[in-house]
Amino acid sequence: MAKILLISTGSIAAVKIPDLVSRLKEQGNEVTCVLTNSAKHFVAEDALSYLSGKKTYTDMWQIDEEDEAKMPHIQLSRENDIILVAPATADFMAKIANGLCDDLASTLCIASDKQIIFAPAMNKEMWAHPATQRNIKTIKSYGYKIIDPQDGKLACGEEGVGKMADITEITGNVSSIPVNDENKTLAKYSFLVTAGPTRENIDPVRYISNYSSGKQGYEIAEELIVRGGKVTLISGPTDLKTPKGINLVKVNSADEMLKAAMNSLPVNAAVCVAAVSDWKPENTKNAKIKKKPEEHSFILNLIENPDILTELSRKGKNRPELVIGFAAETEHVVENAMVKLERKNCDYIIANEVGEGKAFGEDNNEVFIIGKTGALNKIEKTEKSHIAKIIVDLIEEKLRK
Repeated sequence: MAKILLISTGSIAAVKIPDLVSRLKEQGNEVTCVLTNSAKHFVAEDALSYLSGKKTYTDMWQIDEEDEAKMPHIQLSRENDIILVAPATADFMAKIANGLCDDLASTLCIASDKQIIFAPAMNKEMWAHPATQRNIKTIKSYGYKIIDPQDGKLACGEEGVGKMADITEITGNVSSIPVNDENKTLAKYSFLVTAGPTRENIDPVRYISNYSSGKQGYEIAEELIVRGGKVTLISGPTDLKTPKGINLVKVNSADEMLKAAMNSLPVNAAVCVAAVSDWKPENTKNAKIKKKPEEHSFILNLIENPDILTELSRKGKNRPELVIGFAAETEHVVENAMVKLERKNCDYIIANEVGEGKAFGEDNNEVFIIGKTGALNKIEKTEKSHIAKIIVDLIEEKLRK
């Protein structure tokens, strides 16, 4: 199973941690515990060491007796597969959201490249406070997971949301994270994926966009993560859940997506799945455009948007080793995609037909994978998650040559 670094912070819910350690151990996990100074008021260091069978850490300056060169905040973050923060106080989450690290526990989180799960526990007003909710949103944007607290009677005697999730829910979330190192075939590589639509504002209440759901891009990003890749996902507006471990960058317009994409370089491969609007209004109005009784038509002047795929494909020191684009076509799918492949100088184009009941918003798709040599591989209609696996197989094959 997994090697889990369990960090407990100063909430009364820390009294449940011995039970959590025992349950994680029963599932076959290795557990190493870390206590903040505040947590030591609620749970005994020696008790956790006994239950886990491992040393419990509390101090940034605890030295490994076998190797004095090892630093706990680096050593522990590298040796474990998952960091579980339970209970997580409002104060501790504020530190992580803002990159503060003034003790062993917070430094471990900031120094880690692993998945981090937070199980918050606090008073209902602290949970509902805008600052806490803002910090939670920031933590989620890092790709970390929040197990929402429960509604119930709190230690302070009040009723409301703030009670730490039950042990079964916490262990279930831990078990859902894949940690098999044998599958981490892309651990040495970094990736950029774009997904979803873009929105080009006409005025404060209207915009130009398209029907892209972002599903295919999110599936590709998740498959890259499962294989150990470091992934930046630049997403237009979608309602999709962020894959665990993803560095998510949310954007609206094509200009914002281009800027975010260029800022993410260098990467080993870029997969441009986003359905970027080709055009944007020449002038965006600051106030809502009013309908006038004497006017029965409206002229909207459009100008061309930047071409993100072309920019990423340009030769230069920051060009990814592999650049893959997508082409959504309503007719002559393969022919139009081959023209796009040559014009944009990318390495592969994944082409699909769009229209009513096809591709956009659907869970299934049928695509053509087209390479520079003219090689053509048709993937019959199947789930987008399966198409993602086929595309990532191709990426892995090309990068590992």
